[in-house]
Amino acid sequence: MSDHFHYLTPDDASPKLRKGRAWGWVSDGHHLAPADMAGPTVCAASTPACRFSCITFTGRGGMLDQYGMNQAQYARTRRTQQWRADPEGYVQLLAREIDRRWCKVRRLRFRYSFRPNATSDLPQLAAALSAEFPRVQFYDYTKLPRPWERVRGNYSLTFSRSETNDRDCLLALANRVNVAVVFSTRKGESLPSTFWGRRVVDGDENDLRFLDPAGVIVGLRAKGRAKHDTSGFVVQVR
Repeated sequence: MSDHFHYLTPDDASPKLRKGRAWGWVSDGHHLAPADMAGPTVCAASTPACRFSCITFTGRGGMLDQYGMNQAQYARTRRTQQWRADPEGYVQLLAREIDRRWCKVRRLRFRYSFRPNATSDLPQLAAALSAEFPRVQFYDYTKLPRPWERVRGNYSLTFSRSETNDRDCLLALANRVNVAVVFSTRKGESLPSTFWGRRVVDGDENDLRFLDPAGVIVGLRAKGRAKHDTSGFVVQVR
């Protein structure tokens, strides 16, 4: 394994993650090749619309070569293949990077948070890491049903609405798990103030979902391919 191959994405490589510093947090992420892009799916509850609109195709991940890939996509595919071949060994390699990063962050007097499933939905990966680092704040978005059963003291979940899971969204809200909803609202414009009778908070201000009050909708503006969605995945705002 090359010394230059990294398992985590530092916040300075992601504009949204970097926003967390204004709130006193350094937030890093971990990106795999989403859904079934690199073999069996790592996003078991994904839908056609969320696969089409996936954030893997935004930012650096959206600049593709003639094979429909790029450096970021190749790295994510390589990580995914390694995870699949040896999940326990992979967790330990990722944990080493988290530990080094956490030590650096503490010296800078920031708090540290980590998103294990930035482009995947693997509860076992998040569970292993959050157990190993009880003093690190972990968080994820998920489309897997009954997310409240997987929340832990240092692991926060936000349920993600798709074009097919409104019932699961309402169940999540009833169990004090917030729900992320993608709206057609343009950059710079205000999100709806309410949705499903719940207050909407602006999820584009930062990625620190564990700081959101309970019982709210996390509003996100459609980005990349999602701007062209007609499936119902993106809620149209008039």
